[in-house]
Amino acid sequence: MNVFEYGSGSSTLWWDKLGAKVVSVEHDPVWFDIVKSHLGQDSQQQIFLIPPDAVPVNNSTDPSDPFSYRTTHAGFESATFKNYVSFIDRYPDHYFDVILIDGQARASCVYHALPKLSQNGLLIIDNANVEVYLVNVLSLLSEFSRVSYVGLAPIDGALSQTDLFFRCL
Repeated sequence: MNVFEYGSGSSTLWWDKLGAKVVSVEHDPVWFDIVKSHLGQDSQQQIFLIPPDAVPVNNSTDPSDPFSYRTTHAGFESATFKNYVSFIDRYPDHYFDVILIDGQARASCVYHALPKLSQNGLLIIDNANVEVYLVNVLSLLSEFSRVSYVGLAPIDGALSQTDLFFRCL
């Protein structure tokens, strides 16, 4: 199984235990080192550290705009994530069986991820209850069925929603 992750972490380690081949992009150098240190020598995971871009891509500061490459996370108000988001473009269309979006600039990630998802692939968007993540890209997902899971987030214990999108066949 070929998996792409925007944001690495516990899911990276979980996919590793399942034997999946994972490509993961991470923007945070400290977190990147922590995740890498937990992967075994025989791991098939490829984790790439891609920091934010220093120069904004365009004038839009709206994180719901898929062409702004902006994030909602504090401290990154003047940064964009075009290199991070577009890393997936290096791979052929329909290459990934699963794409997990749990990182920065999520609206932009959805836009870049869809061509790379296999015909029977699964798109997973974490924290989908944050409206800004999906408000401007839901129309791109019109050919997909959506299943939502709501539960307590492991980091802060707040209610969070994870959405699974799969094509209607």
